[in-house]
Amino acid sequence: MKKFQLFFLILILIYSCDMNNKEIILSDAFDYGKIIGKIENNIIEEASGLVESVENSNSLWTHNDGGDGPFLYLISSFDAKILKKISLVGIKNEDWEDLAIGPSILGDTSTYIYLGDIGDNKKNKTIKKIHFFREPKIKNFDNELIEINDIKTISFYSEKKIENFETLMIDPNSKELFLIAKNKKKKQNIYKIDTENIEIDEIQKAKKYLTLNLKNLKGEITGGEISRNGQKCLIKTYKNVFLWERKKDEKWKNIWSQAPKILKYIPESQGEAICWSNDENAYFTLSENENSDQEQKLFKYLKN
Repeated sequence: MKKFQLFFLILILIYSCDMNNKEIILSDAFDYGKIIGKIENNIIEEASGLVESVENSNSLWTHNDGGDGPFLYLISSFDAKILKKISLVGIKNEDWEDLAIGPSILGDTSTYIYLGDIGDNKKNKTIKKIHFFREPKIKNFDNELIEINDIKTISFYSEKKIENFETLMIDPNSKELFLIAKNKKKKQNIYKIDTENIEIDEIQKAKKYLTLNLKNLKGEITGGEISRNGQKCLIKTYKNVFLWERKKDEKWKNIWSQAPKILKYIPESQGEAICWSNDENAYFTLSENENSDQEQKLFKYLKN
């Protein structure tokens, strides 16, 4: 643990010197993560998205990056065992990168899962997609595959240029969708899709919302989530986890313009996925299995 603490302090010094003179804050709000389980049999080799289920207690939804079938996996938040596999009928996994969970953007009272088919390393896809559907309540935790047929899709393009996204978030209060572009050696742009009165049959424009002022990121933003009450935001890179907090009715544009807190984090091999616990007393991370001989570990970081 001491080597992680030293690594953590070195990173703080680096970021503190490069935040446009804004003071970055080393936070003890959360402890270092503890391994609570390992994924069985490399079934999820490239975990990219992660959210805690609302309808199914003590469980998390995750998925593989591009190349897998159209599957989501429900895993235990106690030991990472796979509880259920669901298939999204008629949907392809071209480059799934992130999940979000929250209220319906169409006005009903159900909880929805939002799935971002938003990756584009070659930057040659003008139109990207966000699929969304009611979160299923799982009755039987067995090997039977559940098929989801009622799926809606938002097709969108990013304002001004084609972007490669790896982060999708929903504000549970405004129901705005936020995407963060992954641009190597460039500033990190945040885009917003307004969902008020959205016509999902029309192609939407993701408007540039803000440029994150973190110079050392170098294209490494891999995931993020806004908390269930809409007051906190986690954003993850391969090396750090950042925390922003806001008061009621504050705009994210103002909050993300401020220096964040850096939380304690144990770097993972190609670690991309992160999510809040529903009670906000912890956050989880899950990495990709970059090499077949590595075990994918589910980490839980408890609030102090």
